[in-house]
Amino acid sequence: MIYFHLFSVWEKLPHSSRAHACFRRYSRERARINRLGGATSERGAESNRQRSSSASTLRTVAFQIADGLSSDAGLMESDPIRGGHRRRKRRVRVVGGCAMAVLLVVVVVVTAVVLSNRTDTFKATFIQECERRTPENTSTDCVEVWSAFEQAYVGRDPCQVPPQAYDHLLSVAPPQPACNRMLFWSGTKEVAHQVSEGCYQTMEDSMLGSVLDGKTWCGKEGSNETFTSGCPGWSECENNPVRSFWSRASAEFAAVACGDAVVLLNGSRDTPFSPTSIFGSIEVKKFTSDRMKSLTAVLVTKDNVL
Repeated sequence: MIYFHLFSVWEKLPHSSRAHACFRRYSRERARINRLGGATSERGAESNRQRSSSASTLRTVAFQIADGLSSDAGLMESDPIRGGHRRRKRRVRVVGGCAMAVLLVVVVVVTAVVLSNRTDTFKATFIQECERRTPENTSTDCVEVWSAFEQAYVGRDPCQVPPQAYDHLLSVAPPQPACNRMLFWSGTKEVAHQVSEGCYQTMEDSMLGSVLDGKTWCGKEGSNETFTSGCPGWSECENNPVRSFWSRASAEFAAVACGDAVVLLNGSRDTPFSPTSIFGSIEVKKFTSDRMKSLTAVLVTKDNVL
C-alpha cells in the first residue's frame, strides 16, 4: 500500500523533511527576485524608450534618403552639367545594388547548406549532452543511444509515432531510480525544476530528459533526416514524436520510483489532479507499492509558493 499525504501549502510540511528545506530555499530566492523586479522594470522601460528613439531616427533618415533620390532625378533632367555627375552616382548605386544581390545569393546558399546539415547538428548536440550527463562510471554509449533514438521516428509519418516506438531507446538508456528523491509535477513545471535543484530528481533531470527537454524533432516519410521545424505540435496529433517520447519516458520514470516521493500539483486550478495529464493518466498508474513507500502531494498556488 502506498500512503498519500496532502499539504495545501509548503509551510505545513514537517520541518525536518527534505521538501520543507527545498521549498524554504525556493521562497527565499523568489523573494530576492521580486525585490530586484522594480529596478529591472525601470531599466527595461528606459531601454525600450531608447530603442523607440533609435527606430524613429532610422525612419527619418530613410525618408530623407528617399526624398534625396527623388530630387536627384529632377536635377538630372533640368541641369545637363550636373546631370552627368548624377548619372555617375546612379551607376555607383546600380553597382552597389548588384553587390547586394550577390550577397543575398550567398546568404541563401549558406542557409541551404546549414538546413541540409540539420540532422548532423541535432545529432552532435544530442551526443554531446548525453556524454555530459552520463556518469563516468557507467558504460552508456551515447552513439548507440542516438541510434536507438532516431530509429523511433526517422522515415515515419510524424503523426504515426506511438509511445511504444521508444521502447528500444528506454531499454538502452533507462531512467535511474533515486529513492526518496523523486519529484513529479502536473501543471507546475517551472516551480518543480527550481525546487528540485540539489534536492530532488524530476524526469527532466534524467539523462534523456535533460537532453531532450525543450527540444522539437520529427521525421518525414521517405527521408532519413531529423527535422527540428515543421513538426506537429503537442496537441496537433496524439502520436507525434515529442509527445510519445515524454509519455513513454514518464511511464518508465514512474515505474522505478522508490521510497518517499513528492508531487507538485497546481493548486490554482479547479481540479489540481487532472486525470488526463501525464501524471494522472500515466505516471500514477505505474507506481508500485513494493517500491514506493509514500507519495506527498503539495498544492502550489500563487499566494503560497509562486
